[in-house]
Amino acid sequence: MDAAQRIAQCAAQSHAAGAPLTVCTIGAMTNLALALRCYPETAAHIGQVVAMASDFGGFGPENARCEHNVACDPVAVEIVLRAGLPVTLVGLNVTSQTAMTREDVTALEAIGGPLAEALVGMHHVWLAALRADRSPMHDGLALSYLLDATLLPMVSVSPAVSTHGGRSGVIQYDPPRAGAPLCQIAADVDAPRFHAMFQGRIRKDIRARHL
Repeated sequence: MDAAQRIAQCAAQSHAAGAPLTVCTIGAMTNLALALRCYPETAAHIGQVVAMASDFGGFGPENARCEHNVACDPVAVEIVLRAGLPVTLVGLNVTSQTAMTREDVTALEAIGGPLAEALVGMHHVWLAALRADRSPMHDGLALSYLLDATLLPMVSVSPAVSTHGGRSGVIQYDPPRAGAPLCQIAADVDAPRFHAMFQGRIRKDIRARHL
């Protein structure tokens, strides 16, 4: 079973159970778009999509920006945005306000245990590659929205995705327009509260697995 078929299957099962499926993408939306194209009747039962994608700098073409996850497969993003599902985008404008710092990594290392060693090892490699002392928690913030939506004030928008040419991967946002796709995108983040929740959950899990 491929990923698209599995998404559609989970959507159908969740719908039957009365608990609509939430799909959270932290990379290209290719598999989700394939599910919507290849299994439209069952994938239509998806309850909502939350994606770490895009970069919201305001309305209009002068504020349109490119972002890696969108640029990987902009056609897939357009398919998802036009599918009529509730879509929430968590973009670089808010994820860049978050961080895992070298001090955070050192604190995790002090707890000890196999999970801490794995996380610390990955972050040391990543910080060395970045040549930096901090790394934004892009995916972590998108996932955290599912735990506490109040972390991210949202704004409703009409998105237009550039799918080819020199602006491929760029999304222009405008105020909601009749007949245009609609989604919501994070306009701000309560970074201190996110960091407290994020670090608290990680440290709790490390300690639990270390016992």
